[in-house]
Amino acid sequence: MKKPSFLIFLLILLSACTSETTETGAEHIVKEYYTSLNNKDYSVMYSLISEGFKQIEPTAKDLTTFQQEMSKFFDAATSIMVTSTSIRSETPTEVVVDYVALITLKSGTQQELKSGFTVKKKPEGWRLIHPYGKNIDTS
Repeated sequence: MKKPSFLIFLLILLSACTSETTETGAEHIVKEYYTSLNNKDYSVMYSLISEGFKQIEPTAKDLTTFQQEMSKFFDAATSIMVTSTSIRSETPTEVVVDYVALITLKSGTQQELKSGFTVKKKPEGWRLIHPYGKNIDTS
C-alpha cells in the first residue's frame, strides 16, 4: 500500500514543480514587468528587457530615457494590474505569454488591456524581447 501512495505523492510533486517552473519563468516576468510599472520601479522594469532590445530601441537606450518614456503611462492612468496570463506557445528558449491587465484611468474608470509578450531565455534569465514599439530583439 505504501508504494502507490508514494507514487501518487511523487506525481503530485512533479506536477507542482512543472507548473511552478512556467510560472516563475516567462509568466512571472510579464507579471513583474507590470507590477514594477505600477510601483514606478523603472529599474526593475528595465532589468526585465533583453539587452538586444535595449540596443535597437531608442527609448530604451539607457535607464533615464526608459524611465522618461514609461512614466508617461501615469499621464493618463493611476494603476495597472495583470489579472491573468496564459501560454500561447512555448519552446525551451522562447515563450509567448498572453495576458489581461486592468488599467485604472485618472477618471476612475477601468480599461482592460489584452495583449501578449514574447519572452526569451537569455544568459541572464528570461527577458522581454519586444515589450513595446516596433523593434524586436531577434538575437
